[in-house]
Amino acid sequence: MSEENSPENKSKPKLHPLLAKMLWPLVILGAIGFGWFAYVEWQYEKNRISTDNAQVESLIVKIFSPEQGYIETVDVNENDYVTQDQALVNLDNDYYQWEVDRAQANFNLLQAKIGSGSDPGLSSAQLQSAEANQQVINAQLDQARSDLTDAQDEVSDLEKRKDKPGFVQSDLTRAQTQVSELEAKVNTLEKQALLADKQLVEEQANQKLVGYNLNQAKAELEQAKLRLANTVIKSPINGYVAQKNVSAGLLVQPSQ
Repeated sequence: MSEENSPENKSKPKLHPLLAKMLWPLVILGAIGFGWFAYVEWQYEKNRISTDNAQVESLIVKIFSPEQGYIETVDVNENDYVTQDQALVNLDNDYYQWEVDRAQANFNLLQAKIGSGSDPGLSSAQLQSAEANQQVINAQLDQARSDLTDAQDEVSDLEKRKDKPGFVQSDLTRAQTQVSELEAKVNTLEKQALLADKQLVEEQANQKLVGYNLNQAKAELEQAKLRLANTVIKSPINGYVAQKNVSAGLLVQPSQ
């Protein structure tokens, strides 16, 4: 009887032991290499900054003239790099310089009137004169009133001794005359004191007015200086000139 060779009866092929020993190191190296590649890719993806849908933003600043005037010079061109506070455009400043000169002259005049420190001005001198005049008149008035009181006391005393021995009519007459004269003097000094008080009040009011006008003149001078400075149009930031739409000789308006 003959035997048939069935698949079950066939033996599986086996690697040669030597060949198997040579392949295992290759398999191990391949696994290590794949693992290292996977680790590198993972680190890259982890640290990579995606630029998908990224946008680049830039600040665009429009520069306007704060004052009206004709442009004298334009000191930059398109694509020039400028720094903050760098002069870009210069306006004709003759009128604004005249404003500064006028305001300065007015300020100096008022400053001279009010004076400063140990150098009193005209207004201060007039105030000091009014104060001194008031003090002198008030002192004279006080003295005249005191003299009048003494004279009146003397008249009263003489009248009490009128019917007594030793009375002299001429003494009474003299004392009465003196009272009349002192009364007139007091009356005159009282009027002068009222005028002195009025003059002092007027000078004090004038001094306050000059002081107020001086502060106003100072503010006007500062404003004129600011307007003069505004004729030099400067860059508010560092950056590049994107567009230049002005030229020398052009008349610009405020905020234009």
